[in-house]
Amino acid sequence: MKTAAELEAHLLEKAGEDEIFRAKLLSDPPGAIKDATGLTVPEGINVNVHESTSTEMHLVLPPTSGEISDAELRDVSGSGSDMGGW
Repeated sequence: MKTAAELEAHLLEKAGEDEIFRAKLLSDPPGAIKDATGLTVPEGINVNVHESTSTEMHLVLPPTSGEISDAELRDVSGSGSDMGGW
């Protein structure tokens, strides 16, 4: 079973290896995620991708209570236990 953290790690690894995928992830996150994993980002879920530079970094805080959990993300994505088979 893949978690949201494992999905994120997969996307980061792919973005580090594939410049075309990286550009698409920045310009069209849902499309890039679909291409890389077969998962459709559910309606109502926004994916924001930011690129760090030598002078700018991004700190991502974990969700507060009431946010979507890994289990809920799997349920709404319809991916079951294998996160689209990647």
